[in-house]
Amino acid sequence: MSSLYDRESTGKWFGTKYERAYNQGRLRSTKLRKENLSILNKVFKRHDIKMFLMYGTLLGAVRDGDLIINDRDDDVGILLKDKEKFTDEVMSELIDLNFELVRISNHGTDVRRKEFAGEKTNGHNHSITLGRNEMSIDICLFSEYSENQYMYYLPTILLDKRYLDNLEVLTLDGEPYNIPTDSKYLLEGIYGSDWQTPQSNKWCTSCNVKWRR
Repeated sequence: MSSLYDRESTGKWFGTKYERAYNQGRLRSTKLRKENLSILNKVFKRHDIKMFLMYGTLLGAVRDGDLIINDRDDDVGILLKDKEKFTDEVMSELIDLNFELVRISNHGTDVRRKEFAGEKTNGHNHSITLGRNEMSIDICLFSEYSENQYMYYLPTILLDKRYLDNLEVLTLDGEPYNIPTDSKYLLEGIYGSDWQTPQSNKWCTSCNVKWRR
């Protein structure tokens, strides 16, 4: 069975309504966003795809116990080794639940290795974007960078493998979600020491988050 991830893409949006909604950055219904995340979480669990909250979605869940109301989209992660499980069959199940395939960005690991080394490339991030109710979810694929680290690509983030190999569980509106181990320390590494203070338009930057010893 083919993997959805294997399809060719340049990282462009497939649906203009999602691109427009993202670029407008309008306030999002946290109720509908949590509904979308809950459905995706349940489908992935049925197919043994280990999904975890990441970036702004993780930030809101850990800091506020809720989603950040003015976030443009939601972010979850899976390990690249689980990509083969994200088949056309899984996507068909999601489509039946009113999801749409919005974007695939699948340029290879070598591109980002070069960028991280300071070489100029035309690479895109490594993700699949799904949409529902005109709200999108980025599924970020973390690949193995070295024996001890995983890597994501936009911005370039290196994480000690222990953050993602042993996930913890956080409950959001009664729904259990996987989150990285020691998420508070991870969020500090991604967003800075003031991560617990809400700030508008603060984005994560390239970083190398080592394991706290």
